[in-house]
Amino acid sequence: MTEMTTGQSPFDDYEFDTKLVLKIIREGLRPLFAPKTTSCYVKLAKRCMYSDPQKRPTANEVHKKFYKWNKCVKGSNDADVDKIKKQFLDADKVVKYCKLSLENIKIICILKKKKQCR
Repeated sequence: MTEMTTGQSPFDDYEFDTKLVLKIIREGLRPLFAPKTTSCYVKLAKRCMYSDPQKRPTANEVHKKFYKWNKCVKGSNDADVDKIKKQFLDADKVVKYCKLSLENIKIICILKKKKQCR
């Protein structure tokens, strides 16, 4: 989820080796979010990265959150909803300068799958 806010792969500035794995496992190292990323998005993403799988949200819960946020951004007259909408729209101003696009993510995923098949 951090990749969508920064436009970079998680831990892009680290060497992918045993040291990184140990930092993730032992020290709880997690990727960083782009500045001005919506707080509700960060909160959900951090829950998804819990080391204890029992504390992570289900796929259904994540889907419901995204569905709710999508409805908020598309329009509402509720003050709380407007606050969420503003956060996402402000974050979009930062995210649009990121170098990663959804199309590039699909290409990266396909290439990784092909490498794993070899």
